[in-house]
Amino acid sequence: MFNNTYETNNIRDYQIENTINYDKTLFEDKLKLNVLLGHSFQRWDYEDSYVQGEKFPSDDLRWLVSAGEINKGRSYIKSMALESYFTRLQLNWGDKYHLMASIRRDASSKFNDKNRTGYFPAISAGWTVSNEEFFNVSFVSDLKLRASYGYTGNQSGVSYASGQNLIGAGQNYDLQPGLATTDIYNPDLTWEKGRSANIGFDINLFSRVNVSFDYYDKKTESLLNRINVPQETGFKTMLANVGNISNKGFEISFDANIVDRRDFKWNAGANFSYNKNKVLSIGTEAGRYSTGFVSIIQEGESLGSFSLYEAKGVAKEKFEYKDKDGKVTKTVLPGDMIYVDQNQDGKIDDKDKKVFSGGIAPVYGGLFTRLNYKGFDLSISGHYSIGKKIYAFYKKDALNGGAVGAPSYSNNMYKEILSYWTPENTSTMIPRPHMAAEISAWNTEHSSRFLENADYLRISDITLGYDLKSIKALKFGFINSLRVYVQARNWFTFTKYSTGDPETSYVDQSAENSQDKSDGMKVQAGVDLGGIPNTKSFVVGLNISF
Repeated sequence: MFNNTYETNNIRDYQIENTINYDKTLFEDKLKLNVLLGHSFQRWDYEDSYVQGEKFPSDDLRWLVSAGEINKGRSYIKSMALESYFTRLQLNWGDKYHLMASIRRDASSKFNDKNRTGYFPAISAGWTVSNEEFFNVSFVSDLKLRASYGYTGNQSGVSYASGQNLIGAGQNYDLQPGLATTDIYNPDLTWEKGRSANIGFDINLFSRVNVSFDYYDKKTESLLNRINVPQETGFKTMLANVGNISNKGFEISFDANIVDRRDFKWNAGANFSYNKNKVLSIGTEAGRYSTGFVSIIQEGESLGSFSLYEAKGVAKEKFEYKDKDGKVTKTVLPGDMIYVDQNQDGKIDDKDKKVFSGGIAPVYGGLFTRLNYKGFDLSISGHYSIGKKIYAFYKKDALNGGAVGAPSYSNNMYKEILSYWTPENTSTMIPRPHMAAEISAWNTEHSSRFLENADYLRISDITLGYDLKSIKALKFGFINSLRVYVQARNWFTFTKYSTGDPETSYVDQSAENSQDKSDGMKVQAGVDLGGIPNTKSFVVGLNISF
């Protein structure tokens, strides 16, 4: 007996863009005016059908109509559409004063009729100071000041029409097709709105060095997020517009032509970003929302926060937890973990968990350098992160597989487990192994013991090339350029993170890839579940142009 399946998917994607541009110069060409009017329409249709049958009478009769039993089936249609009207006005007076104003109207089928339209205006202004007659600074080749303020809309995370994601067909029950709701309809769902203010400048020094600086203040309102709903609904969560998030920070970048000669050129640059993220509100009574495992979103904290017990260390001698009356509530023996009793009630429970930030690094940036010498070229680029923390979930499991004789699903263990506590080895953070599951569970609680510093510098690309056309003795005829090169990607990473790749995060897409949206997609920044690290590669290549 065998199974036979039939599945078909049809995707149709339409996009129409229409724009009109108008350019005009006025006041003896001092004022340059540009007006843009536009319309955009996008539509996406998706059809899916799946049927599985079994108990065919013969291997030669595999058509589904010959199946003795149809045991699985599904069929559904998704449709999404977005229509936009937009306009933009640009003014330039004497290449000194610049003004831009725009507005767009977006209407999305993902929302209810009364909420599907959003208006998003923006305005920006600039002043090229270096073009003023009074400006006379010899080493400043160009200087421009700028500022902007505007709104944006976001609909990502909303499934195909919040009012249509209601019926799903899945596994048959009692040999009959089954239908079920897959999400709760929210008629009040609407656009997530972002407001952004920015000021900055661009400067060129000595016609060699470029520097850009930006300070920004961004606020996201009506955040699209899932909230808990009563159990009697049959679902865990519902998508709603709840919460506000603030992002403030600055970015600075520079690049310089350090050497610019005929046979030797050297260019280098770097950028530095600092971002302070804060959850202003989340739309729940508790002011917090779990996104799975140890990750939480909590008012007053940054995104990428962890809820953990604070590990004090391994007990070197007997330790007792006592309540306010001095009564011993728990005794920790030497070699077992001690956790901080945050509220001093004499017991360790969820109320003692502390919020730790760092899943999303506040400081990050990149760097590069390029050198050319005659026919050779060398480029090196990398990026870095400072202030990043990772919860080593996989390492926690591999170090602490439960009670002795009950190893974890990771099977293999880290060798540092051999440095566990003994009466002769008391200066360790590895608790003693124990046959009792209760003690083992106590020693392996989610705690700051497994929260590691994950700052890093990664050299992501090193490329060395040579232009064979620079060899004058060689004749290539109709070939314009012929370059050979070798390239190393992700070969060097400098970090104190002990487990693996510091660029790790976890996205649980199991619910997103199914029809059941009750849990949604859970993003856990800074949680290492043993995912595949960035691939190292070595490439030898040849570039030819004719």
